[in-house]
Formats: sequence, C-alpha cells, structure tokens
Amino acid sequence: MVDPVLDAVNAGIRELCEEYLPEGITKRPPVDHRVPGITWHFVGELPPQKIHLAVEFFEWIHSVDRITTIRSLSEAVAAKGKKELKLLVEVNPLGKRKRMGASPEEVPFLIEAVQRIPGVRLMGLSMKNESAFSAKESVEAFRAMEKLRNEFLNKGVLPTQAIDLAMGSSRDFEEAISRGATIVRLGKAVFGTRAEQQWADEGWES
Repeated sequence: MVDPVLDAVNAGIRELCEEYLPEGITKRPPVDHRVPGITWHFVGELPPQKIHLAVEFFEWIHSVDRITTIRSLSEAVAAKGKKELKLLVEVNPLGKRKRMGASPEEVPFLIEAVQRIPGVRLMGLSMKNESAFSAKESVEAFRAMEKLRNEFLNKGVLPTQAIDLAMGSSRDFEEAISRGATIVRLGKAVFGTRAEQQWADEGWES
C-alpha cells in the first residue's frame, strides 16, 4: 500500500527509507513511476543472500555491520554496475540487548573494508533505534555516537567526507540532531499513526 508514500513525495519529500526489503522492492516502482528522482535508503538487516536486492533497489544502505557481508556486498555492486552506492556503517554504541550494529571496536575494520569496494562511497555512521530504549538510553547512545564519529574523523579512521550520522526517530529526533545527527528517520512524524495502522492491517510495516 503506497498511497501515504505518494502523498509524502507529492508534498515534496525526496528521501525515503525502508526497513523491510520486500516492502521496499514493492513500493519503489509505483512511486518512481509517479514521481521520478526519489532517493531510497535501506535501513534494515542485510542478509548476505539478499544484498544484491538491496544494492539494486536502494541508493543508500545504512546497515553494514558485519565483516562477513563485505564480499557479498562487493560482488553485488560489481554485478549491478551502479554509478555509486552510498553506505553507512551501523554501530551498536551501548552493546545492549539484541545485536543492532557493530561494536565500536569492530567499526574501524568495517570502515577499511568498505572503502576498498569499487563503486562504493562511505558516508559515515548510523545507529538503529530500538523501541525498548528508554529516553535516557537514547540520549546516552546519541552522545556515544557523536563522540565516536568525531574521534574517528580526527584520527583519520573515517575519511573527511564521511561526516554523516544517521540516528534518531520521530520520538527523539530533536535530541539526535543536537548530538550531531545529519540524517533522521521519521515515520510517525510524517505519516502519522493512521497510515501506520493501514500498513499493519494490510500486512505492511511502516
């Protein structure tokens, strides 16, 4: 069900993100047909066997978090021959609950590996919010991400152009921006709870 998405792009939004690969693949063609020039971001899990689909249908991937995916990613980029794919390395700054990105200690190795892939441009770091985070934990995570990004830039671990920091959701984007976020992922703030319920009723996730 793409009507809320079409409403958003008709209102002027030109950056869309999707957490679930099948939904993104289904939504994109009718949206692109109606409003060309939309940039699509993939923020969900990146199983090696499905990386080729993420590379084909999205201009940005926010969820590179395992060294074991690098080979599949490199092969997919080469096969698709895309002009440029923009990537963010996903970090788990607090190390709590389920895996939500690489540990800070793993990130430099991922950064190095990503930069060796032809046709890929590393843009910075990302953090996936988990609904179970308390407000205090979110603030703690935002502070840790800002510190990590700045430290890696100062030490040359991140290239100078890789300044993006993707973090924050509809409930806490203001705090995320105050801590250096350059990309925030807004769902409810844009589409509202009504659209979210429509997607849920039809088996979609917003």
